[in-house]
This record gives sequence, structure tokens and C-alpha cells, in this order.
Amino acid sequence: MIALYIILGILAFILLLLCLICCLCAKARIILKDQFTLKVGAGPVMITVVPGKEEKIKASDYTYKKHKKRLEKEKKKAELKAKKEEEKKLKKKAENAKEEEKTGSKLSSIMDLVKFGLGELGTLAKKVRIKVNALHVTASGDDAAKTAQNYGILSALMSTSLEFLSSTSTLKDPKDGTISLSADFLGEKTRYDVDIIFSLRIFHVVMTGLRALKMFIKQKASKGKPDKNTDNLKYHIFDPEEKTKRVKGRNKKAG
Repeated sequence: MIALYIILGILAFILLLLCLICCLCAKARIILKDQFTLKVGAGPVMITVVPGKEEKIKASDYTYKKHKKRLEKEKKKAELKAKKEEEKKLKKKAENAKEEEKTGSKLSSIMDLVKFGLGELGTLAKKVRIKVNALHVTASGDDAAKTAQNYGILSALMSTSLEFLSSTSTLKDPKDGTISLSADFLGEKTRYDVDIIFSLRIFHVVMTGLRALKMFIKQKASKGKPDKNTDNLKYHIFDPEEKTKRVKGRNKKAG
């Protein structure tokens, strides 16, 4: 009885943990100022993906003996990789030789997947929340004409992008002074100060994955069943002997 309570407690804990994870939001934060920075995470936890951590080079790692061992390992890895690739090619040829699936069924499956993917992407895009912390752009160029041209291009690009994001997703109303566009006729390079956060609740991603799994299972199950359309094709093929046999059979039953 105690073992049953322990198992139920563990299952309840796992279920509670999954519910908490589904309630969290997956986030991506884009910062563009002096350099491009990309942070991803969930909930309060955010990890910097770009720029990556700089690898520290130790002089002790590049002695003659270590360098020789490293070269030997790389050579063995390359040989092993080439061997695996050759085995994969042979296996693929054997699978292609045995494969006798019909092109029509493949195309219909691919089209179903494409339709499903596009529909789900549109649904997920509407669930995405966008928060603009800062969007300040200062257009500049080599001369006044180039600066004015860049200013016009950036103005159209910013307005179009914000309109597109607000129509395809949930764009939070930015605070006053968050978005600005100006021109600097004395500068030579356009400056950016961008800080945008994209967030999506993990629950929506999980539900999309479950729907994709359901569709995949249905497709796998339908492959084992005979296609009614292909079975009915024999009735549309003109075969005089077969037609005569069917007519004689009906006459015998009627007689």
C-alpha cells in the first residue's frame, strides 16, 4: 500500500511539474545596439545564445605531443565518418530498391503535412506576444541625399513591419517614446537601438505537437489500409472477357 502511495505521489508530482512548465512562456529577446544579441529561455531564466562565449586558448594544449594526438583523433574520426557515410549510402540504396510506395499517396501525404504545418504556424503566430522595449533608429548616410533616402526606406520598413506584426500576432501597445525614427545628416552610419521580446506560452506549443502526433498516427494507420480508389479502378478498365464472365454470372443467379 505504501508503494502505491509513493507511485501516486511521483505521478502527481510529474503532472504538477508538467502543468507548471506549460504555464511558462518561451521567450526570445533581440537586442541590437553596439552588437547583435539574442537571448532565449523560459519564464525568468534567459540564456545568451549570440554572441557565444569566447573560447580560452591555453598554450599548454598546443604542445607537440598533444597536437600529434589531436591529429590522430581527427584522422580516426574522419575515417569512421567516411565508413558510416558509405554504410548509409548502401543502406539507402537497398531501401530504395525495396520501396514500392505509390507516388500519389506520397504526394497526398506531403500536401497534408504542408497544409497542417501552414495552418498551425498561422495559429501559433497569432498566439505570439511581442513587447517592444525600445526601437530607436537614426538614419544617416554619406551625404544629405543618401541620408534622406535611407530615412524614407527605414520609415516605410518600420511602419510595414509593425503593421504586419500587429496583424499576425499580439503586439503590445508600446509606451510613449519607445519608438522613434530620426535623421542625422552629419553622421556617416545608421545607428540602431532595438530591444524586442517575443514570447509564446509553452502550452500552445505542446498542443500543436500533440495535434501533429495525432495526424502522424492517422497517416501511419491509413497506409496499412487498402486504397478504395485504386481498388475500384479495375471496374473502369475495359476487358471484354471479364465483362462476359460477369454477365454470365448474373444470368445464372437470375435463372
